[in-house]
Amino acid sequence: MSIATPGLKKVIMEYNTSAAAKIAERLRLTGVLEQLSTCIGGSGLNTLLLEIFRRRAEKLSPSALLGLYRANRLVQPSRTPVLALRELEYKMLLVAQNAGFELVELSPAAQLGACSVIAPVHQDKVLSALRNCEIMADSTNALALHDAALQKSAQAGTRDYASVSRLLRTPKADVKGHSAHFSIACLVSAGKDAGNFNFEASALVRQFDAHCRLLTDVFGFGNIRFALIPLGGDGSKVLAERCAAELRAFLPHVCAEIRDSDLEQNYYDRLQVKIDVCLGDTWYEVADGGCVNWAAKLLNNKKQRMFTSGLGLEYLLHLKNNSG
Repeated sequence: MSIATPGLKKVIMEYNTSAAAKIAERLRLTGVLEQLSTCIGGSGLNTLLLEIFRRRAEKLSPSALLGLYRANRLVQPSRTPVLALRELEYKMLLVAQNAGFELVELSPAAQLGACSVIAPVHQDKVLSALRNCEIMADSTNALALHDAALQKSAQAGTRDYASVSRLLRTPKADVKGHSAHFSIACLVSAGKDAGNFNFEASALVRQFDAHCRLLTDVFGFGNIRFALIPLGGDGSKVLAERCAAELRAFLPHVCAEIRDSDLEQNYYDRLQVKIDVCLGDTWYEVADGGCVNWAAKLLNNKKQRMFTSGLGLEYLLHLKNNSG
């Protein structure tokens, strides 16, 4: 599920690099950024940062700690009804398991660079941590790493994974009911190119069937539509048409339409897909996904394919609770 904002990565990088350089210059530590990022190993850097944070925490009083907590939006609890959310998460996992997806309980920590190395997401949008980790910001990336780590060789067949995770993202989102951390159901399918876009079409149908079952059977949405957005590149329009035809054949009760892209983005490869639901007279986007080249990058094999999607469970719950 995309967390990239088109066109901003370079601007953010240049701004933050400049700000950090100015701080180093003010402290008369010119060159320290280059030394710490390239001239010291990960273990040594971790040791230095642990000592710095230990000293800073040691100076805090309980009242100061409380003040920091009150001011930090990243650590505030969600207002979502807990039991309703847990029930929804369980039902989504059950739907995914019944659809043949392997359930994966991911760590709340991800490998440092999980979002920025294989996808065009700036590291500053992720809460970087010590010990070569970052707080989970996108579980599709983590599932991609999990799959690649299991592949001693590029095996045949399709691998399907599902997870429900609590993600934390640092950018502010001006969406009602949204907090810095939220529950997302993610599906990832990986496998070798089968030719004629067979892998992509099959993965899309399996994933969207699972999402659709939750939206209809659990939430009772009667009006759902799929949007397929060709992004340019080799065969993207043919790919979109092939996938739309498969969706219409397998899920004839759901509208599947091909749309033009309304935003310039380079997160997905050739095809982006969305799921919208209708409440009253208003359509809401609740799921996002598409083809990605992460498996090809991680396994250094251009024949590897991957399709990912994410469904906003907490957002769905807020929509339903606020609909009347």
